[in-house]
Amino acid sequence: MPASSSGHDEGAQAIEFALVMPLVAVAAAVIIGLGQLVMLQLGLHQTSVAGARLAAVSDDATVLAQLDLPAHTVVQITPPSGERAVGDMVVVRIERTLDLPGGSRTVGAAAAFRTEVVP
Repeated sequence: MPASSSGHDEGAQAIEFALVMPLVAVAAAVIIGLGQLVMLQLGLHQTSVAGARLAAVSDDATVLAQLDLPAHTVVQITPPSGERAVGDMVVVRIERTLDLPGGSRTVGAAAAFRTEVVP
């Protein structure tokens, strides 16, 4: 009858932990990265809607000043404020690059409103 095999079990547990832990770490990094992308996408969408609503009633300079976006954010307003007439669609597109483990990813959003007042 064997005396005890607890030493063998502890060694097996250490090896299992060493094999599984890198997979858990990679899965956690992927989940965090996807969470960052989703959060950025939602924020950009909300900002583009606010920008389009503002662009429908004011000029482009006012829109850019009011949005208060971080650096490395690209904003495109079409058509420009000097070319809009009442009833025209104004589209605000916003893009931002997010640095993630394994590379960077560009995320964007767009929204459109009809021009209410010609700035």
